[in-house]
Amino acid sequence: MSQSGWVVAAEWGRVAPDSIAALVLLDVPAFDAETRVRLLDQTAPITLSASLDSLQDDWAMAVTRRHEHEGLARSVSMFAEMLRAGAGRNDCFRAAFSYPVEQRLASISRPVTVVMTGSTLLEPSRRAVSLLSDVRSIELPEIATSVLDANAEKIAATLLDYLS
Repeated sequence: MSQSGWVVAAEWGRVAPDSIAALVLLDVPAFDAETRVRLLDQTAPITLSASLDSLQDDWAMAVTRRHEHEGLARSVSMFAEMLRAGAGRNDCFRAAFSYPVEQRLASISRPVTVVMTGSTLLEPSRRAVSLLSDVRSIELPEIATSVLDANAEKIAATLLDYLS
């Protein structure tokens, strides 16, 4: 799931439970209300500028300071995706941080598996587990960064083991 993909999955499980057997959510940012407000403030809509200098921080984040296992081509591609989204590039974060997790997760009636990595979303994911009624959690603390870019095979193998 992306930063907002989990919201789509959770809502699907909530409003159309008969269409699915179960849900799998990966690294759920189920922050408490105070943290969500703070994060929402930090992800204000982007103000576009005609100055190339306005992109320096984004380039540094995506390319210059990339994780060592992320190749240059992938990092440049991620930067291009940021540009493609334009002024709306924070929309997925804003959706996630605006989502009323306490009420919505509690109303999911299907079984949910929450896969939690050792990323910065470990504690919020544990909080998500506490909000769900029919839940199984899988912790992968050895995965701390680039959850899907560098660890998709391990996560897929873990889920396949669980599903079989």
